[in-house]
Order: sequence, then structure tokens, then C-alpha cells
Amino acid sequence: MVKVEVSESESWVKFNHHQIGYYRVNYGSEDWRSLTEALLNNTLELGWLHLEGVNQHLSGGRVEKTTPSLPYRDSKLGLTILSCLAQHETSTLAHYATESLETPDRAHLLDDAFKLADSGLLDYKIALNLTGYLGNETEYVPWSVAATNFGFLRKMLSGTITYPKLRKYVRKLVEKAYQQVSWDIDPKGSNANKLLAVKILSLACEYGLPECLQEVSRRFSSWLSDPDRKPPPDLRTIVYHYGTTQPHSGLPKLCDSHHGY
Repeated sequence: MVKVEVSESESWVKFNHHQIGYYRVNYGSEDWRSLTEALLNNTLELGWLHLEGVNQHLSGGRVEKTTPSLPYRDSKLGLTILSCLAQHETSTLAHYATESLETPDRAHLLDDAFKLADSGLLDYKIALNLTGYLGNETEYVPWSVAATNFGFLRKMLSGTITYPKLRKYVRKLVEKAYQQVSWDIDPKGSNANKLLAVKILSLACEYGLPECLQEVSRRFSSWLSDPDRKPPPDLRTIVYHYGTTQPHSGLPKLCDSHHGY
């Protein structure tokens, strides 16, 4: 057993600093609440926009394990998430409140919380509460972790009464970030910035942000009108995939142009 002494003046402490250890970390409910507040306060300083009046009142019981054979529309997973979404000793061992939560730690908290919730060891309201800061997240890795875990929920809840709530919630989170990235990705920019932009644009389209779908439709139609003007390499998957899903996307024209190949 490892014993760590924490001063009463510390408002929070995060273990497995920078996620260097291959293990999950669970906390008490009050500690999760403090870490959630730390994420919000931390990203107010580095974020794109100032979060105003973030006040989520989430409710719901403890999640119990469900088996894949059970329909999720009848499981406690769906019911709990529906309840949540309807209301809005060494320096390498621990991270203390006197410091800020760095990128690896923000991503680690998100992933641990969702994986623990998936296993029935943590209430989903805690994992979803943590994501409330994402509108101010400026780094790729936390967004990538969030997207993966939202994707899992998307698959599990697809076709249930809960899914539209999840879709609306993620769309609201990604909206702020979408306003800060550009479709005109600088080919000479850093890989991190490219990856971040592509992830945000993809999420925005996936969860139905109107501005994103309008732009992807415009770019898809432009490509159909002039096939030699292909979208930039980083954006092709987004444009081709989501462009074909839009009304009047020109898909019949695309099929006709490739007929006989």
C-alpha cells in the first residue's frame, strides 16, 4: 500500500500524474467534484472562450453492469444517461491543486471516468460532468479521448429515446470549439493543430451541428461541380462521408458519373 499525505489546504489531488502508470484511478464523489471544478477553472485560463454560468445539476442512480444481449433501451445505462443529459508521496504519483491540470492529466481524467462508468464502478453523471469543460479545451488528445468515449455511448444508445439527448449534449459541447477552428487548414501548420481541427470538424458534423453540415454540403457540391478541385487531404474523409448524407447532396450525380466502373 502507498500512503500519500495531502494537506488540508489542497482543494484537489490527482493521482497517476501524466498517466505514466497502467492503471485506473477512482475517487470519492467529493474528489470527483473537486476535479471537475479544477478542469473548469483550469481551462478558463487557457481556453478560447470564458465559460459563463456552467451549472449542471445531474441526477441518477448508480450504474449497474449490463450484458450485451440486453437491449440498452431497457438498461440502466440508458436510463441513467437520460437522467444526466436532461439536466444540465512523489511528484510522479500525484498532482496537486497548487499546479494546473496539464493536457495528459485532462485526457486521463476523462478516460478513467468513462471506463470506470462503463464497468459499473462509477456513476455516469460524474463522467458526463467532467466533459462540461470541453468547450474551452484547446488540445487534441483530450478531445480525441472524449470523442472515443462519446462514440461508445453513441453506439450503445443508438435507436433509444436517450440518443437524441446525447446528440444534443455533444453538439452543444463542440459548438464553442467549432467556432475556433478553420476549414482552411494550414498545410504547414503543426500536426497537433491539424489533428485538433479535423477532430472538431468531424465531431461537429457527426453530431449534427448545422453550421458544419452546411459547410460540408457546400464543399461536397463544389467538388461534384469540379472533380479536379478535390478537398484538402486532411478534410476529404469529412467532406466525402458527411457530404453524401445531406439532402440534395448530389449523390445520384456522383453515382451516375461512376456508372460502369
